[in-house]
Amino acid sequence: MGLVITGNLVTVDHSILDWMLTDVVGNPTLENFDGLNVHVVFKRTLPDAKSRRLKRKTKSIRGDNCPIIYALKGKDGLITNYTSIKLLSNSFNSITMDITKLYHTEYDFIVPMPSSSPLSTIIATRLAKIFKAPICNDYFKKITIEDAYKLLDRADLSVEDEKSLSYRLKKAKEEVGFFGSLPMKSIPTKYRQAFPPLVYDKAMAGKFTDKKVLLVDDLLATGTTLKCARDLLVGNNRPELVKGICLIGSFGKAKR
Repeated sequence: MGLVITGNLVTVDHSILDWMLTDVVGNPTLENFDGLNVHVVFKRTLPDAKSRRLKRKTKSIRGDNCPIIYALKGKDGLITNYTSIKLLSNSFNSITMDITKLYHTEYDFIVPMPSSSPLSTIIATRLAKIFKAPICNDYFKKITIEDAYKLLDRADLSVEDEKSLSYRLKKAKEEVGFFGSLPMKSIPTKYRQAFPPLVYDKAMAGKFTDKKVLLVDDLLATGTTLKCARDLLVGNNRPELVKGICLIGSFGKAKR
């Protein structure tokens, strides 16, 4: 139940426990972030000892501790193969059906989180078929580097912190451009409350009043994006229910 990295190829192997649980055993899980319940399809596990030692040496691991996401998105030079995608897809189908049986919730809208990759939308499309609910792609947008600089100007930070964040934004700007989307990994967790990752389309205000909404993301770490989405929904609508679902969740111990 895990991943194998050979060079730049990430493959699924149900017989091991490194990186994540890829089989139905141990999945799904339910996590709570400030009152937002998030269904997790695949639970992440800690990398193997060799990878952890490598991270301590190099300060990083290819794929940012979730190599299959990077491989599916074609990032960080990582790739995967059809066999592995098929194994994950089969597990995904079984696990999501378990979610519907366990929680018996019907949704009025499926809302994927915005991304440069279509992965969240692909997941949302599958869920839309299961829940027989329409997808709403246009409600949220990621904040840009331009937006982040404006937020930095308004943030109550020390001179040192402001200088450090300004440097990080400069590096991010070199990567994506001034009007490109802010990569949240460039903002340390302790500062993320000053940089809400999403904005909403004001023309959509009221669309979700008295509706049940399922937010969809591909990777769950701190829950910042989904919490921000929930808060924007609640602040601009009166939804009956908001929950989240994520393809891959936060770290947990694998049971052997």
